[in-house]
Amino acid sequence: MADRYTQVYKYDMPLYAEGLPIVILAEDIVKDNTKNKLYSRVKMQSISEDNISQVELTLVPKKESGEIAGTPVVRLYDTLGMSRGDVFGGDEVIELSSNSACEIEVQINKIVFGTRTVEYGEKYVLEALPKQKALADDFGKEQVEAYKREIGGSASYVPIERCMDLWFCSCGEINRVNEEKCFVCGADREKQIEIANTDFLSSKVAEKKALAARMQKEIREENRKAAIGVVLFFVLILITISVILRA
Repeated sequence: MADRYTQVYKYDMPLYAEGLPIVILAEDIVKDNTKNKLYSRVKMQSISEDNISQVELTLVPKKESGEIAGTPVVRLYDTLGMSRGDVFGGDEVIELSSNSACEIEVQINKIVFGTRTVEYGEKYVLEALPKQKALADDFGKEQVEAYKREIGGSASYVPIERCMDLWFCSCGEINRVNEEKCFVCGADREKQIEIANTDFLSSKVAEKKALAARMQKEIREENRKAAIGVVLFFVLILITISVILRA
């Protein structure tokens, strides 16, 4: 079964056009070697405040040269009320009209929100969004831990302050630029951007080490005082016993 399918094309950079209520997370083409046919999948995520009922896409198969390969395919996804943050479409397989396609171009035709339909079409040209880097790619282990202490345990990525009308939280979620806090984890956008730098995080690491050293010193001092107290206690007992024996 593993040899039945061959991946012809894969694109996993997020695609978006300003103002759209969805983001294309990934797209691919696989070849069914037993049927000699090509199939495509498009993975999407809702970034809409309103529940999405349906999404209609046009998939344009293309050759390596950029020429259209065969007839564009229109696909209607019945999303059954997807809410913000929901991912859908990636499991639905779409048969392409040509076996010479080596990539696809996606166009969003319309999206249905309950009883309301919004037309999009060719004027919304999808562009690649940046992929977030992991915190560990830019910062050391102690600095990453410092960042998480400041922002929260869900922080895993370097935040992106703005791309088109979006910003990317360190938890990995996509937000609108008019939102000051992440709609999922609640982290403040400005604070994330402000502290995502080596100097600030290094200062926090140094503060933690200084605090730990101070606490260790205090513990040692408390232990020393306790030990002296124990010694004095036994000395007092011995003196008391000595006085009693002499009486």
